Amino acid sequence: MVLGDTRVLRVRMAVEERDIGRLALGSQAHVTADAFPGRRFPGRVVEIGRRMGRKNIRTDDPVECIDTKILEVVIELDKTEALLPGLRLVSVIGGA
Repeated sequence: MVLGDTRVLRVRMAVEERDIGRLALGSQAHVTADAFPGRRFPGRVVEIGRRMGRKNIRTDDPVECIDTKILEVVIELDKTEALLPGLRLVSVIGGA
């Protein structure tokens, strides 16, 4: 039974409205995972949502804006054998 093609991994991330101006298709990005400390997994932006939405994830930070809107972005990762589908990641678009 085949559930899906995991040869190419994609990451869905929520970008806050204040950071949307820095997005562009093809922008370089990377993700990190607590499971692999010190490693960066490179990729690029392949999809930018067309509709603003509500922020679904909240932190315990008391200064977090709860009314912030987000835009969903998809990052396609370069080939990597280390990452597994469902692993929690932190994404960074642009920069080093």
